[in-house]
Amino acid sequence: MSLPQELKEVSQNRGLFGGVFELIRDPTLKFFASKGHHVELTKEGSLAKHTDAVESDFDIVIQPATEGGAMWQKRAERAEFEQLAATLKQVRGIHEASAGELAIHIKCQVPGGMADVDLVPQQNPWVVDPPLPIKPHDDEFKNKEHAQNAVRGIKNYARLRKIKNVAGYLIETRVLEQVRNGVDTEILLFLKVLAQANGFPPEFQQQAKADFSTMCKYKRGQLSDQDVQRLPAWMLYICKSDAWQPAT
Repeated sequence: MSLPQELKEVSQNRGLFGGVFELIRDPTLKFFASKGHHVELTKEGSLAKHTDAVESDFDIVIQPATEGGAMWQKRAERAEFEQLAATLKQVRGIHEASAGELAIHIKCQVPGGMADVDLVPQQNPWVVDPPLPIKPHDDEFKNKEHAQNAVRGIKNYARLRKIKNVAGYLIETRVLEQVRNGVDTEILLFLKVLAQANGFPPEFQQQAKADFSTMCKYKRGQLSDQDVQRLPAWMLYICKSDAWQPAT
């Protein structure tokens, strides 16, 4: 049995990805060519992996076009990153472009609407040493719809519970750990992550623990009728699922 639709809602940006990519690609490639860098852009992140939720934005990764190539190996070359942001601000359709610690954050207008984009170097040597890879888990979600939906479900759960700053990479990591352990339904993946939320922000841990406990109490017949009536629809759906039972 699958998660409720409320937890499986996808980003409204999904249909805009092609237009966003086209808008950003040419000026970015021209900028790097003028600096003597041969690079490629690839669509990455949750929209590319189909783990996107309602508030997911775009990730486009800049990577060397030749295997073994390198970019920005010195902290001083951070200046090029900032120059690229200034160049993109001049492109028609791009309303904002600012160089943050890990990405150039872009707001742009394409046919269909406004979009938020992160333009990310494949490695960020000025942030960490050794450099941080920016493309986690890309292949591991292929043909794993239950895992994609579980990640999406947890992201939407955090949104519905108004919990911010829950890293998508951490959610993906925890879901894939359970997939490798043989968990093969999206409801069980969702519940396993909620039940074992160590490492998440404290607010998420507290809420997940409370919600998982409430769902277990429902299964054991320990909730009053009034308590059941107060459950959100998505939680009641999961409570009524035959796909799981709490440990005794």
